[in-house]
Amino acid sequence: MRWALTMGLHLAHPLIPFVTEEIWACLNENKSGMLIQQNFPNSDEFKQYHNPKLNETMNACSKIAKDIRSVKARSHVPRKEKPIFYVELSACIIPEMVKVKDYLDFLSGSDVKFEAPPKSDRRKCLTYLFDVCGTATRFSTVQV
Repeated sequence: MRWALTMGLHLAHPLIPFVTEEIWACLNENKSGMLIQQNFPNSDEFKQYHNPKLNETMNACSKIAKDIRSVKARSHVPRKEKPIFYVELSACIIPEMVKVKDYLDFLSGSDVKFEAPPKSDRRKCLTYLFDVCGTATRFSTVQV
């Protein structure tokens, strides 16, 4: 926690120097001098936190949310309405996407389900194809 706060202060210092200096003085009790005298963090300090799989998942999540919002806008769906979207993804990415489903629901303003629409709803569905992670992905929603 202390490391994260220290890095945040270093990174924010060029933008809000007086605020960061004040916080730095309280944290370090002036033992290590002023923040401006400290070395700026380099990218090597952050490499251990890089997670390519998570990065790929979050990029796919953002892309899906953007595509769903686009469909909702073109269909004139009111912002407060949360339609169900059935998103058919490749099996390899579904376990990762399930972990971020709540975030995806929030970003898209919809209830996203990672499955094909039920047979009873298929005739009423509008279906869209989008490119997610280099593969064609089918999005379906019950007509609103």
